[in-house]
Amino acid sequence: MVLSGRFQISDIPIGQNQVQEFVIINDLTVSSLYAVGAHGATGATGAQGATGVGATGVGSTGATGATGPQGATGVGATGASGVGATGATGVGATGATGPQGPQGATGIGAPGPAGVGLPGDNGATGSTGPVGSTGATGLGATGLRGATGIQGATGVTGSTGATGASGAGYVIKGTVANLASLPTFGNEIGDIYIVTDQAGHGYSYDGLAWIDIGEIKGPAGSTGATGPAGATGIPGTAAAQGATGVQGATGATGASGSAGATGLLGSTGATGLHGYTNAFYRYDADTTKTSGFPTSGTIYWNNATQISATQIAVSHTTANSEDIDLFLALIGTLNQFVIQEKSDSNSFQKWTVSGTPTNVSNSYIEIPVTLVTSGGNGNSGFSNASELLFVLTQQGITGATGATGVQGATGSQGATGATGVGATGATGIGATGVQGATGITGATGLTGSTGVGATGATGTIPSSVSTLTITGEAGFGIPVETKSTPAISSGTLTLDLSTATLFYTTLNAITSVVFSNAPASPKVFSFTLQFVANGSSYAVTWPASVKWAGGTQPTITSTNGKIDTFTFMTHDGGTNWFGFISGQNF
Repeated sequence: MVLSGRFQISDIPIGQNQVQEFVIINDLTVSSLYAVGAHGATGATGAQGATGVGATGVGSTGATGATGPQGATGVGATGASGVGATGATGVGATGATGPQGPQGATGIGAPGPAGVGLPGDNGATGSTGPVGSTGATGLGATGLRGATGIQGATGVTGSTGATGASGAGYVIKGTVANLASLPTFGNEIGDIYIVTDQAGHGYSYDGLAWIDIGEIKGPAGSTGATGPAGATGIPGTAAAQGATGVQGATGATGASGSAGATGLLGSTGATGLHGYTNAFYRYDADTTKTSGFPTSGTIYWNNATQISATQIAVSHTTANSEDIDLFLALIGTLNQFVIQEKSDSNSFQKWTVSGTPTNVSNSYIEIPVTLVTSGGNGNSGFSNASELLFVLTQQGITGATGATGVQGATGSQGATGATGVGATGATGIGATGVQGATGITGATGLTGSTGVGATGATGTIPSSVSTLTITGEAGFGIPVETKSTPAISSGTLTLDLSTATLFYTTLNAITSVVFSNAPASPKVFSFTLQFVANGSSYAVTWPASVKWAGGTQPTITSTNGKIDTFTFMTHDGGTNWFGFISGQNF
């Protein structure tokens, strides 16, 4: 709001009937307070003079005179207010506004009593005065900060991204001269190279290293064409007739045609790749130690040059405070494990367990090791406190040997060559003539055609594999586990471990659980069991061989539709099972 002009607020009890005067220009308030004497009675209003009727002047408006100095404050008493009648309104034209005279000093006499005369008609509105200059900025303190607004509602969850493309299978990339020529960068899982100086063995990349998958053969070459038959022998020359010549020897029997080549045996199928576990845990590198007890959540090497280490010590507690003492106790000779940086899979060390580990229960494990390969910072050595992943790659079951190719049929016997036909010598007249020369041996019969037995099928290495399944024991490629939904029958739930690795069952009765057909020792096996509640509480009796953490069995959720998940693991053919609560009340 912008107000211009002068306003007087009276009769405000400030001191003794003091008057406070305000001037408001462009939202700028200037106040002044004058102390005056006691408020006198208002004088009577004087009679208003008659309005003049003179003609309106026509002269041009004179320039505004300079403001005169403020006069001295008057000391006369305020006159009484007049009470005369209001004069008639003049009809003359409004004269030009004269220059403003100097403001008189404020009187200090007591004010007269308020007049009671009737108000006159409103005079014409004066022209607007010039706008005053903007006042100085106020120096008031900044106001208090407003309270924080209410938090907005959570945004709508974005839609699920599209499923990624399926991973590639095995692809034969080419041939290299030796192991040192295998590429170290740009490889993908499933790439295969044939290495010439390794008897033609194929090496497959598993994401960390090149693995020997056995000999790879191409198909057998076709049988070469049969050579042309030899030329027929020239007949012997007839001698002069004399004594009957000795009958020429019978021509040699043509050689038997060679038997058809035996079909090549199909090459033996490649041995299945070793299976691996997918267990990994978070640890920190400790390069300040080469012996002693590792600090909780750390790994150390017994050599400052890490890749020259012969022992690695691992705390039984991870950097995430997980106690994996039972799992570490399963590590044995010839198992492999990988230590890699959490944020860079190209920085790693792959080790083989070269001897029996020393396991200090509930403290740490000391593992004798031999380096297999390394890369990135794993080559130069991880720095102290590096965030690492300890990946257990325990060897799984060896895949079955591929079937031997069918043996090709034996080729048929070649035809017998024709008998030689040397001519008989003429009868000699008189003296016995010289014996005729023995006829030239007939040409060897044509070689029998090559046997046509079918060549045995050549074993093949697929160029693209999504899943190779070893029935009943392991699967390679993209892992797919089998689900079974057994029902509770007569209070018993039987889990046939030869049929599935995930069992999904509605818990609708008091139940005794039975595990059957566990793989024999020393194979390591684990499976998952999910109970779906139906709204009622039922007791579950577990096999006596199951061991729970702290000896405390889990309390089963009874809320309708909720799911409890449990995982069981054995390494001694089911004599002992380790039970884990994977999650409850989902």
